[in-house]
Amino acid sequence: RSASARLRHACSAASAAAPVRVVSLLPSATETLCSIRGGARLLVGRNHEDNFPPSITHLPVLTSQRTTFTSAADVDAQVSATLASGEALYSLDGALLAEL
Repeated sequence: RSASARLRHACSAASAAAPVRVVSLLPSATETLCSIRGGARLLVGRNHEDNFPPSITHLPVLTSQRTTFTSAADVDAQVSATLASGEALYSLDGALLAEL
């Protein structure tokens, strides 16, 4: 069988086993998914910056940012300090992700 036939078979088997559930961690991906017919129904979670389309704002938020905006210079300092300490700029709620 061709690779595309194997992929279709795998997707078909996976969708028969469990419904597709999507958590979007990128606003443009959320907007793209929601622009596809039926795509918004697949979405079960979003990131802290997702606010479009408005119909998804009731969904749980799984990410947060470690910086707080005060001024461009201060944000730059926060980002530099966070990265210098080896920490991530964003956090993901792994427990909530596992629940969804």
